[in-house]
Amino acid sequence: MAKGGIYVASKAFLGPMWRALRDNGLPICSTWIDESEPGQTSDWAALWVRCVREASEADCVLCYAESGEVLKGALVEVGIALGHGIPIIWVGPELSVCHHPSVIRASSLTDGIDLARELVSEINRGIRP
Repeated sequence: MAKGGIYVASKAFLGPMWRALRDNGLPICSTWIDESEPGQTSDWAALWVRCVREASEADCVLCYAESGEVLKGALVEVGIALGHGIPIIWVGPELSVCHHPSVIRASSLTDGIDLARELVSEINRGIRP
């Protein structure tokens, strides 16, 4: 997928939800969602190279976690985005990273998606860098 869009970071089991949102027009640039089912990833090194590239080129990262979930790869992707000055929309329990000035808290996934759409729209219109 082209540079830009929304990079989604979450537990892998949410891949089908992200694919459905992408199919309904949400500009998701994460390709990991296309191989999120157990056993679908045949080349983990290639997957991580793509994830790093996509997270570092996205317009924003939408990180989603339910209470009690332990994020692993998603936190790596958030760190990559922070290192590249990409805004993070955080939906989930508070972690220390939520205090970074580039992190925007959202109270629900719906609110997070709306914020991500707004950010991408502003970038595409030249309102945001």
